[in-house]
Amino acid sequence: MNGREVQCVVNHTALEHEEIVPYRISLHYAPQSVNISLNGTSSEAPVFQCDVDANPAPTRYTWSRVDSKVPGPSLRPEGARLVFLKRDPELNGLYVCEASNQYGRVSGTLFVYTDVTRGYYGGLIAAIFVLFFTLILLSFYTWKTVLQRRNPRRSRSHQEDVHMQEQQQEEQEEESQEQESQFNPLPQQSQLHPSPHHAGAGL
Repeated sequence: MNGREVQCVVNHTALEHEEIVPYRISLHYAPQSVNISLNGTSSEAPVFQCDVDANPAPTRYTWSRVDSKVPGPSLRPEGARLVFLKRDPELNGLYVCEASNQYGRVSGTLFVYTDVTRGYYGGLIAAIFVLFFTLILLSFYTWKTVLQRRNPRRSRSHQEDVHMQEQQQEEQEEESQEQESQFNPLPQQSQLHPSPHHAGAGL
């Protein structure tokens, strides 16, 4: 009924026509119900909202915990909001939101359980991944260094093999030339015969 729009119809002999006057009903009452819900996060920590059915709206909100007092170093009340500044298992517990106006007060409870293992295991998995990637890079660098050290030795041995092959080839060529010289002796020079004497004129 509260907040509903109604119409007041006025009829009078002094009026030529009836008049309609709109009106919104406003019933004042004490807080009746409390609903505490998650209202986002602040710095990766939960923020809870205390919603209360009351008219007028509550003028005061009081946050408390069953086994301790609020606020603390890890909590910050902001009227209808309760901000957790960090995730900490020590913050787990039963929280109470009390709201009041000039007609009365009401309270509601919520059990809060902060699970920090997700963040812990997430960081652990990230650390393992970084370590694994670092080991891969280190192994690749080591393998590349060893390969660079082995390459000069291979090049030297290859040069030595080429040099030995050239020497063997030269020796084979020399042997083949010697064999050819033995089977093909130089041609003998032709002997010169004296020409016949010509008759001279007698004196």
